[in-house]
Amino acid sequence: MSIKNSGISNISRRLYELVEDFCYGKPTVFAQKAGIPKGTFYGYLNNGIPHIDKLVRIREQFGISIDWIITGEGDKLISTSATNSSIEIPEELENFYYWSQELFHKEPGRKDWLYYELIDKIPLYAEWIKKRKTETDKKQAA
Repeated sequence: MSIKNSGISNISRRLYELVEDFCYGKPTVFAQKAGIPKGTFYGYLNNGIPHIDKLVRIREQFGISIDWIITGEGDKLISTSATNSSIEIPEELENFYYWSQELFHKEPGRKDWLYYELIDKIPLYAEWIKKRKTETDKKQAA
């Protein structure tokens, strides 16, 4: 069995899942945030084999388990104890999040712009979004 037939397409599928989860299905945005050249990342999405240094960048930027990307086993997100679970979210940021959700419903075209601006400009917001996603995933799994 060649390596091309041994689950690489599953790695690509999981990378697509991460793009959906973190960047609204926009691979170029995901690649940029992870510090991976766009062409390189598209190669991974088309059944290429990610290099370990690129997997480490994805882990560091998005808190994703490398084991999960490669095998699909275990938790997708690195355990919160390993990624600073004691993060405190200011009440203003949480209120802003709910306000932005209302705006998104009223003006859907502004959703992507605002989301990416917040993730880029406010690291705490990005961390909070990851934490909310983890908690939501756990509730859905239960």
